[in-house]
Amino acid sequence: MKPQRREEELLSQEIEKLDKEIEKLTKQNTKVQEEIKRLVSQEDIGKGIIYAKEINDLKLEKLRLQVEIDICEKKKKRLLLGI
Repeated sequence: MKPQRREEELLSQEIEKLDKEIEKLTKQNTKVQEEIKRLVSQEDIGKGIIYAKEINDLKLEKLRLQVEIDICEKKKKRLLLGI
């Protein structure tokens, strides 16, 4: 196998791996956002039903997931640009 062809295959595999990771993280992020909405809609301050800590923890998780998605997307762009 030619070295250039091998490099192209490795590059393709790495991009595919990043695409799968982005997809997985995006699904997790969507679930977290749905859980935040659910908790917010169930809150009733008048009755003392408050989920502030849970909502804050989920918001932090959402931000963490978004950072991981951004990192994967930047890695993919660097691979595609040959940097």
